[in-house]
Amino acid sequence: MSEADARKPIDKTRRAVVIATAGIVVIFGLLALYLVMAAPLWQVHATLRDWDEDRISSDEAMKRLGEPPRSVRRLAIYLRLPRWMGANRQYAALALGRIGPEAKAAVPALVKALGDRNAHVRADAASALYFIGPAAKTAVPALIGLLGDTDRYVRHWAVVALGKIGPEARKAVPALVKILEDEDTDVQMRSWAAQALGGIGPDAKAAVPVLVKALVEALGDPGAVDPFMDLTRRDYVQAASWALDRTGPAVREAVPMLISMLERENLYERLVAAKELGRIGPEAQEAISALEKLLKDPSKDVCRTAAEALKKIRGEE
Repeated sequence: MSEADARKPIDKTRRAVVIATAGIVVIFGLLALYLVMAAPLWQVHATLRDWDEDRISSDEAMKRLGEPPRSVRRLAIYLRLPRWMGANRQYAALALGRIGPEAKAAVPALVKALGDRNAHVRADAASALYFIGPAAKTAVPALIGLLGDTDRYVRHWAVVALGKIGPEARKAVPALVKILEDEDTDVQMRSWAAQALGGIGPDAKAAVPVLVKALVEALGDPGAVDPFMDLTRRDYVQAASWALDRTGPAVREAVPMLISMLERENLYERLVAAKELGRIGPEAQEAISALEKLLKDPSKDVCRTAAEALKKIRGEE
């Protein structure tokens, strides 16, 4: 037997040992990687489970989850886990909402959660985006899509989240205006839509005529001038008024429309128009003549509001 033939079994044994060793190293490497990734996620799962089952308070849960950005990163990964793994996505979204603006890195994961078939997950994902605020601007298209959701709480959080995002949510204006115009939509939802338009600000100028109309209708309700009026109706009045104030320059463009309203038979149209002209101030000079006529209006409220508006327009206060 030659020397080469004699070495073949040895070489095969060495090769087998090398391959086995490499396999063991890979297995242990994968196991280590799994532990590094899975252990933190299991801690997140355990914490959210205990919070959900009221074993710990929300404050204790947030303490266990740790500080951002690490907690945000873990929660974002956890939020993306498939349903079959039993992830508590609802409480993951709630936790990200508690973190607030510092959770902006989780916005993509939250946007994905907006499409969850569980309404609670969708609602809490939208609420988290609300608390993140302007940094969640990439979520605007998905939030607009939720304005027609079948679940009321989902619609609520989608509306207020758009308002909180602010000017970057300008693409939502047509959809929010549609909510205001829909007579079948309840007053509270319309109030939220008005607030959202106010949050968007001057870019919501297309909503000014609808907001003025909404304010007139709200004040025209028999209970609207009653101090003990229904709170939702009162909220609607305040929301529409606030939104008009926030639209700023856009309201000034409505001066001609407001002046024409001063001559209407409807008491509340005259009242709203006088108040909004006063809010505009010196830039509503062209309304002075029409407002002076209202100083003799049969309604004392209209007379007083017209007088206040004239002072503001003339710069007397």
